[in-house]
Amino acid sequence: MNDDWTNNQQQGPQTPNSGQPSRRMSPMVIASLVCGVIGLFCIVTGFFAIFFGSLAILFSFLARGSKSRVERPAIYGRVIGIIAAVIGAIMIIYSMSVLMRDYGSLENFYNSYTIDQFYGTDDL
Repeated sequence: MNDDWTNNQQQGPQTPNSGQPSRRMSPMVIASLVCGVIGLFCIVTGFFAIFFGSLAILFSFLARGSKSRVERPAIYGRVIGIIAAVIGAIMIIYSMSVLMRDYGSLENFYNSYTIDQFYGTDDL
């Protein structure tokens, strides 16, 4: 009985993860999740949503590395990135179609917002 007590004292306190590998996420997984979430917040801008969504997809593929399995958060980052990129592209297409419907061309859009319209030619 005394030997058990001395053995436990020599080993020190036991932690819950003793003997198990740590479950830390790789930086690429974290970058994938962060870029995916930023892409979702930037959906209204369109271009930034596509940019950050594409980065999230790229980082999720890079997170795999030489492992045979992809970590679950990397899959979440990939899915969120795909959603952000697709919705961002839809927003750009929709805004361009509305612009073309209302003005007919980009040149008409630019010409409708000249300095003369806001200030008039007399003020210059």
